[in-house]
Amino acid sequence: DISKAISLSEGFAHPHVIRALGKLNSNDLKGALRDVEQAMALKSDHAPAYLYRGLINFYDKKDPYADFDKAILMDPLFMEVYLVRGQIFRSQKQWQKALSDFEKGLAIDPASLILSVERAWMLVETGRPQEGVAVLTTLIRDHPKMWDLHLHRARMHVRTRNRKGAHVDYRNAYEAKGWKNGTE
Repeated sequence: DISKAISLSEGFAHPHVIRALGKLNSNDLKGALRDVEQAMALKSDHAPAYLYRGLINFYDKKDPYADFDKAILMDPLFMEVYLVRGQIFRSQKQWQKALSDFEKGLAIDPASLILSVERAWMLVETGRPQEGVAVLTTLIRDHPKMWDLHLHRARMHVRTRNRKGAHVDYRNAYEAKGWKNGTE
């Protein structure tokens, strides 16, 4: 139980951030904000607290970017900030900014599949679909059993009107998932 962990680790910021994340997942923005601010009061340079306050602000229709920038200043290698901020830029159709953040995150963690997939989609959105497909082709080569990678590439083929490529990748996604004829 997170409340017990907080009482046992009095003076530590991160358990408050963990509890805030649970409240955020339950859509309790006010409770999540209280916990994040408690974490900040305990440790003013705790980058995860700024990441989650930025996310709370985004969900509460407030500007999240100052908190994301603070988190990056506190911990320039905090890859998750680039992922979350990039996803918010993507949701706002700010493709180039999203692409930039996904690439910064990949510079920190080159093996991140989620950042690689997000980057591939931003390449498509910024008018470079062949590059996006190439990124997924490399990921599929390295992870052939990951059905969702085939599905992402199939969707890219649909976007670029490559019917044959889409058909092959949808079939490969079904096979990698273990489905027969599109059913479980």
